[in-house]
Amino acid sequence: MKFIKGNPFTALMPAGLDRRRLASGAALQNATDFAVGRDVRKIVWLPILLLAVPVMAIAWGGARWPFELAYHFVAHLAALSAVLAGLYLALRRYLAAATTLLFLVTYAGTLAATGGLSWGRAGAGPAIAAEPGFDLVSFNLLADQEDPGTMLAWLSGAPADVLVLVESSEAWRRGFETLRPVYPYQALGLPLDRPAQTEDPELTRMSGVAILSRLPLRAARAVYPAGRVKPALAAEIKVGETWTTVVAVHTTKPLTRQGLATRDRYLDGLAQALKPVQGPLVVAGDFNATRYTPRFQNFTSALELDAPPGPPATYPARAQNLGLAIDHVLVRGAAVTHLDAVPPRGSDHRGLLARIAIPAGPRLARIP
Repeated sequence: MKFIKGNPFTALMPAGLDRRRLASGAALQNATDFAVGRDVRKIVWLPILLLAVPVMAIAWGGARWPFELAYHFVAHLAALSAVLAGLYLALRRYLAAATTLLFLVTYAGTLAATGGLSWGRAGAGPAIAAEPGFDLVSFNLLADQEDPGTMLAWLSGAPADVLVLVESSEAWRRGFETLRPVYPYQALGLPLDRPAQTEDPELTRMSGVAILSRLPLRAARAVYPAGRVKPALAAEIKVGETWTTVVAVHTTKPLTRQGLATRDRYLDGLAQALKPVQGPLVVAGDFNATRYTPRFQNFTSALELDAPPGPPATYPARAQNLGLAIDHVLVRGAAVTHLDAVPPRGSDHRGLLARIAIPAGPRLARIP
């Protein structure tokens, strides 16, 4: 045996080895190394290409369908960009890291403009000492829930002073009657059309909304901002000496072009209907929109509503804190001093439990 200079992958070779075979092996090894390197480069840039799609959707698509859907995942995309940037830096892939950081800046800008991350638990809001207040639970019940008994048993324990309940199907409304001893004040907002009268019976069946209260309730009325099927429900609730307007909201899902148009028309119409309301205003329910979406921003701006920073994710319930924060509790002339998610209890949404403080004063709610 003797050493043969040349290919580092075959440093030890028998002395009689054919040099042509050696050269052929080295060429094959070099070609393999090139192919592997090319595959690695593809793998490195693939996540960046995927991240570029929602960036372009937000930049060029705006609020149009389907580009608007990208806004719902801004927090997730920002977190993914940060993780990938750190990974690329660790691997010394500096160009890839720089590109990913540009995406992170884009997503972070959207987060900063709309109130920050929406994962986890919202911290306590501004404290208002010695002010009257009330607890509110907002829940999408899930019209087709197989075992409503679990939810009704929890609600019978009076988890809050006021309940905002959406997807209140006929079966749920029968269950509400069992809660009368605990929640004697009840108001319902129902579709004007029955399921058999509409093109989408399933949508109609799931469109009921309800407000149940332990506190005195008056002047309840349904509002139909996007047609006869999807109502909102407004009612005045007496908190201390102040009548506060509470509104239950349930918009359509923006998963189709028509669904997005109906949701946007609902929010625009509801904003117009609520502008004349005087006194404290609380708007809660399933908006089918995260706080990052343009239409949600338009809605809160039009009514000068405050959205608590970092609301908990609510949908899908099984995703826990990694889901989407599409359920909200918004206020004007009041303060959300605490906001937390509650377990789904059979629903596909987690609920929200909010503590709301109402500044004392002579202002009275007035629903036009």
